[in-house]
Amino acid sequence: MTSAQKLATGLLLVGTLALVVLVGTATPARADDGESPLERSMQLLEFHYLNLRMQASAGNLGEASLDAVCGMQTAALEAKVLVPAAAAKLEEGERAKFVRAYRGGMVVLIQKLLALELLLCDGDLETAATAVEGITIHMRRSHDTFQ
Repeated sequence: MTSAQKLATGLLLVGTLALVVLVGTATPARADDGESPLERSMQLLEFHYLNLRMQASAGNLGEASLDAVCGMQTAALEAKVLVPAAAAKLEEGERAKFVRAYRGGMVVLIQKLLALELLLCDGDLETAATAVEGITIHMRRSHDTFQ
């Protein structure tokens, strides 16, 4: 392992530990805290996504990345069946179209995450890094559309 790889690994570990400390000390969301189940699922999705992005940026994608991918899959599956708050502001016909598009976007995200999982399991890390970038693009577009 080169010194640059050791440094990147060290930085990744420090960042991960910081996230663990922050999450571990945070007060768990309660039903009366004003957060919807969708908001909580999206926060969990974002947490695991940031972890995955840190690994990808440091060139450390691998078997350890599967935890982040599986966390994203779980959060996306939970969020898929929920309705964004923005839907309530739309008329009935537009609302149904919006909800179908949202759910379809979540299905596409889950497909991308499953494909990434296969790449990681196969050890195709170069293609996996490209897949992470595709997931980033999809999530940004979806966020802009459905928030």
